[in-house]
Amino acid sequence: MKASKRIINKIKEFEGFSANPYFDSAGVLTIGYGTTKDAGKYRNITKQFAEQLLLQDLAVFEKTLNNYITNRGYILNQNQFDALLSFLYNVGSIRSGSTLDRSIRAKEPGTVATNLKTYIYAGGQPLRGLVKRRNYEANLFASAGMDIGKAILTAFGIFTSLN
Repeated sequence: MKASKRIINKIKEFEGFSANPYFDSAGVLTIGYGTTKDAGKYRNITKQFAEQLLLQDLAVFEKTLNNYITNRGYILNQNQFDALLSFLYNVGSIRSGSTLDRSIRAKEPGTVATNLKTYIYAGGQPLRGLVKRRNYEANLFASAGMDIGKAILTAFGIFTSLN
């Protein structure tokens, strides 16, 4: 599976853009739309270059999540894949045997959503931005895949509940 355009845009929104390296709330050197790999080697990057970095990073996390699907038996719809991809991009991994991992394997979307909402701390402090992000991811994970009717309404801007 691959990231939807919707989740790429949402990750950009959650991460925000920085043309120059900065230390995030957890003390990690970051640039662009949340890129941490080699963040210190770049200066004054454009949004276009930042998006390229984001897509490179997401490809790594897509591979990780697809490996989880294969090796851990995750069964995901696109919304669930997107929710976990956003989570992985922000957190880095889903620890095997963790409560989150076990609830995904057990196909318990409500429990997964509840577990996602516990990952709201950076530097030992709960962050409002992480609360917002986890709520979005939890709601996205717990929602069924979009049906054709919602897709058509979304295309015309009538249905926007997960945007």
